[in-house]
Amino acid sequence: PEERPKILAAVEAAITKGKSYEMELRVITAKGRSIWARSQGSAVKEGGKVVRLVGTFQDITERKEAEMRYLRELKFNETLADHTSVIIVLLDRLGHMVHVNQATVDILGYTRKELLNRTPWEMGIMNLEEKHRALERLQVLLKGGANPPRETILTAKDGRDHLFSLSSVSTRLPDGTIDRIIVTGADLTERN
Repeated sequence: PEERPKILAAVEAAITKGKSYEMELRVITAKGRSIWARSQGSAVKEGGKVVRLVGTFQDITERKEAEMRYLRELKFNETLADHTSVIIVLLDRLGHMVHVNQATVDILGYTRKELLNRTPWEMGIMNLEEKHRALERLQVLLKGGANPPRETILTAKDGRDHLFSLSSVSTRLPDGTIDRIIVTGADLTERN
């Protein structure tokens, strides 16, 4: 029933304005099963008058269910990453931050907007010596190597230094190409 207004509007536009339509909607089969379908069609005119609608109807239930599973998993992963006290930073191949979790924002005091698409060394989070080590470690990961965890000082926006235990790992595309770098870090400042 909730799909009927969308269908009626599409059919009305096809009949009165000659517009073709394409939509995804939920329908009930003759056997009472709810499925997702992709429907597209257009009006057929004879003598300038619409005489019928012609279109296709395709069952896309498997694709929609896969999309829903993917979105559920994505939301789970986002929630998991944002409900930890460990910083999680996703870097692109050039070292730009493309994702930071809530702990990174909370501990370092920068907004996501300030951090994203910039490198940690551009932000002043790392001193010059640590910048050089970070660039070396990035190159090792981009060549498929591994780096052992290390302790380092990261500077927050307010100027306070935090001692972190950092770990990094590369992610790969399905073809095996290095894609991104995940950096995680536990703040050891209070413990020390």
